[in-house]
Amino acid sequence: MASVWLDCCGVSHLWRLRNRESASDRPLAVVGRFSDAVLHLVWMVCQCGSRVGIRNLQRKALLWPEFTAVWPNLGPAGTIEQFQTIGPWPIPTINTLLLLTSGVTLTISHHALRASERGKAIFWLFATVVLGAVFLGFQAFEYMHAYQDLNLKLSSGIFGSTFFMLTGFHGFHVFLGGLMLTVVLIRMMRGHFTAENHFAFEGAAWYWHFVDVVWLLLYIIVYWM
Repeated sequence: MASVWLDCCGVSHLWRLRNRESASDRPLAVVGRFSDAVLHLVWMVCQCGSRVGIRNLQRKALLWPEFTAVWPNLGPAGTIEQFQTIGPWPIPTINTLLLLTSGVTLTISHHALRASERGKAIFWLFATVVLGAVFLGFQAFEYMHAYQDLNLKLSSGIFGSTFFMLTGFHGFHVFLGGLMLTVVLIRMMRGHFTAENHFAFEGAAWYWHFVDVVWLLLYIIVYWM
């Protein structure tokens, strides 16, 4: 507390020095005082955080000396049933290739639409929807494998809940993106889009590419780390 009080006194002293500046420099002085106060506040928070972290480590060493940080774990009391994790091969890697390929087919369809090649655009957009459906099928099979063979469930501690929350939430977005692309495909078959007017197609394509990028991050974080 004494160090925090001295820090506050230092800020107030700096404030008084800044107030002695001339009126012409007053706008710059205000900006300078604000930036100094923000930097000082960040420094104080970091100092307090480091002290709290050291105290927590000391408390853990006293109450739980045999604790070792591992991921995944079965909890402090061992109340979680034994389970196995899912590696990156083969299903996650296959799904990654499927989504990357779907991004390519969607781009080909977009370029074909801009070139007024409606038949080609329909074919590659249909291929994109099929690839998304296959991705969801593989993910459903992966969930069945996790529950039946690996004993990895939603109730398997923090690892199980995190795994199914991240992959399941992404799978839901893949389903929404596939639904959007299906609607766009039907509209394209009915001739609703032209080379100059196809914003609905572009909006759905942006969403699908975003889903692709998110999956690449999940593929690394969930299956490799």
